[in-house]
Amino acid sequence: MKDDPLVYVVDDEPCVRDSLRFLIESSDLAVETHATAEEFLAAYDQKRLTCLVLDLRMPRMSGVALQRELLGRASSLPIIMISGHDDLASAISAMKMGAVDFLVKPIDEQLLLDRVRSALERATKMRTLQARRAEVAARIAYLTPREREVMEMLVAGMGNKAIAWEFGLSCKTVEVHRARVMAKMQVDSLVHLVRLVTLQGEGDTMGVSLESDPSGPASVQRTAKLRALDPPAQERRSFPSFVKAPGRRERRKTRPEPVRRVALAR
Repeated sequence: MKDDPLVYVVDDEPCVRDSLRFLIESSDLAVETHATAEEFLAAYDQKRLTCLVLDLRMPRMSGVALQRELLGRASSLPIIMISGHDDLASAISAMKMGAVDFLVKPIDEQLLLDRVRSALERATKMRTLQARRAEVAARIAYLTPREREVMEMLVAGMGNKAIAWEFGLSCKTVEVHRARVMAKMQVDSLVHLVRLVTLQGEGDTMGVSLESDPSGPASVQRTAKLRALDPPAQERRSFPSFVKAPGRRERRKTRPEPVRRVALAR
């Protein structure tokens, strides 16, 4: 059926294609074989749950070249690279480009089946992740430009005071923007918001880095000002309105009362 997982096999040797087809079909998995990379690209269905068993060395377009072509198409297809030669350099190159495994012929049958199942599980997880990212992207699209800026700073760890200072707004206005962000993103906590935004790009979301460059002097000065406006939680202490809160230096100078020594009778 169209929705069932499919295993692609691309190898220029007919005997290898036939043996792999028989082996994989014996495990109740659908198989489609191709003799060349070009033939595979013409038939590849990117919407279907699939994985690829790919021969490293083939005429015209090699396995590595096909892998590079798939990367250029933004494909997340899990690839199991196979080869008749124990080529360490090629194996490293394939793994760096995202191959899930590299097997040398003759291949242990059970090992190959285990790798195929693992690759299909990986494809399932990637499909779920992509659907989740599309859902989060749709929520972000409803945010106004100002709400997106406020969200980026919230995710970066800035408090309401720091955000208000950055944009020249009142804390009340920042609170309104923050509430709208939480509502539109459908989250009930800042932790949940950070998880959603991180899911989109692992720190680089909406095309803007969430962390400023710490090497620039302007960035250092800005960080110092923000810390002064919104000190870390461990430095905050509540005092009555009529008591002057001690500064950091004053708190450090506070010493405990000396312990009174009592002379013991001999």
